Parts: sequence; C-alpha cells; structure tokens
Amino acid sequence: MKSDRKAKMVQLFFQKSRITNYELCDYFQVSIETVRRDLAELEKEGLIHRIYGGAVRADVPISYNETLPWKMRSSFMTQEKNAIMREAARHISDNSVVVIDAGTTLQGISKYLAAKKNLSILTNDLRIAYDLTENTAHNIYMIGGSIRKDDSFTSGYLAVNFVNFFSHIDVALLTADAFKITTGLCDYAEEVQNLKQAYINKTIKVIPRFDHTKFERNAPFCFCSTSRPDCFITDSNISPEIAERLKARNLPFVFVKP
Repeated sequence: MKSDRKAKMVQLFFQKSRITNYELCDYFQVSIETVRRDLAELEKEGLIHRIYGGAVRADVPISYNETLPWKMRSSFMTQEKNAIMREAARHISDNSVVVIDAGTTLQGISKYLAAKKNLSILTNDLRIAYDLTENTAHNIYMIGGSIRKDDSFTSGYLAVNFVNFFSHIDVALLTADAFKITTGLCDYAEEVQNLKQAYINKTIKVIPRFDHTKFERNAPFCFCSTSRPDCFITDSNISPEIAERLKARNLPFVFVKP
C-alpha cells in the first residue's frame, strides 16, 4: 500500500540520508513516476528535500542547485542515453559546426559520430572532449572558462566569449536540468544558463535532448522557450499525462525507445 511504502521510505532516509530515485525504484519495484509522486508528498510534509536524481533527508544542508555526483548520474538509464545519442547523431551532417553541451546524456557519443566527415565540435565538457579527441578524427574545440568540480565542465564569462568567436553553429545538442511544458528549458545555475543562451544565439538548428526524468522539474533559470528548438529528443518512458500535454501543445518531440 502507498502509506506503507511512504512510511518505509521515511525509515530508509533515516538510515541513509541521501537516496537516488532509482535506488527507490529498485527497492520498492515501482515506476519512477510513482517514486517522484511519493517524494513530492514527503517534501510537502517537510521530511525530505528533492534534488536532481534523488532526495536527501530534511535535516541535511543542501544548496538550491545541488545534484547527485557525476559518477552516480552517469550510471543511470544507460540504455535510454544510448538511444538518445544515436538519434542525436542522425541530425548532424558532414562538414558541420556542432555544439555538444555538457552532461551525462551524451557521454560516449564518439561512437555515433566517428563515421561522420569533417565535423568541428565545440564542447564545454572535459570528458566529452577527451572521448571525441581519442575516438574520432574531427576538429575538437574545448570551450575555456571556470571548471565546475565533479561535473568537469566549463562555464562563465570566459566560456561565453569563446563561443562568440565563432561566426555560426550549425547544430547545438543541448541539455537541461528541467523541462517545463509551459515555460521551456531551465537550469539550476545562472552561469550555465548564460552559456547555453550564447549557443542558441549562434545556432541554426537547436536540438535539446534529455531523459524523461527532466519533465516538470523545478529549476530557476530558463534559457530557452519551447518555441525555439527545431526538435526535442527524449526517451519513450514518459508518463501518459506528459504525453497528452505535449501532444496538445504540438511540440516537435522525437521519442526514442531504449
């Protein structure tokens, strides 16, 4: 029963102050949507704080933009992320200038881009830059700036200036911490928002891609409206309610199956 499950969740948070959504899914053998609803209720009751990818006990100090560690996030939904990478690569033509935004969704995209010809790729993600340099023959540009520890990506004023040296970008594969159907793409950090807007201002074809857990999250900084992207890429594990709302707004979504 739901009440029993929530009571057990509370016990788990007192045993372990920080738990991921997928740990709770595995433990209770329920869907991610069920876990997120339960956590929303526990947060309203003042028992936990939700963060990206999970939750922490209410007495554990957190900042508004806290996320789970990169190693933990990178292990989530690998099948979904591979399907998103495969689809994202289909939208990139030979001889293009491409931005690959930072995040775990496109870690390992080199295997889908290696066969392309003469790409110039900009990225602010150190891990993605290394992967592309080691496994493709493309021109890779590492965007400079302040490096965020653990996440290993750059942002800030210097990063924005670096992007502005380029006359245009053909395709931008963007990430988002949250996607609000009525608002658009949002991020937790202001300095990241500014960099993403710099990408968008230079780009012909904007393609956000994110997994289904990003829908209807709360992140304070909106960097792109729903009307700007040429298409959105996400996995097919969205809830029926979200699917109906997207259909009603006629947004250009591509849903990939893991």
